[in-house]
Amino acid sequence: MKTFDKLIDFMIKEFNNHNKQLKNILRRGWTRKKTYLGDVSLFVQDIRKAIKWIFGSV
Repeated sequence: MKTFDKLIDFMIKEFNNHNKQLKNILRRGWTRKKTYLGDVSLFVQDIRKAIKWIFGSV
């Protein structure tokens, strides 16, 4: 595997690990609270997405 490919794989893995951290998920949810209050279906969709990120495909 070339060095650039290794770098890409590393960056994707670290980016995904960062996004899966509970504090970061909660922070994103907190910033979207007005949107969620306006449309509860968006909240449900984001909860499902967060569960998939944390636990894999559900």
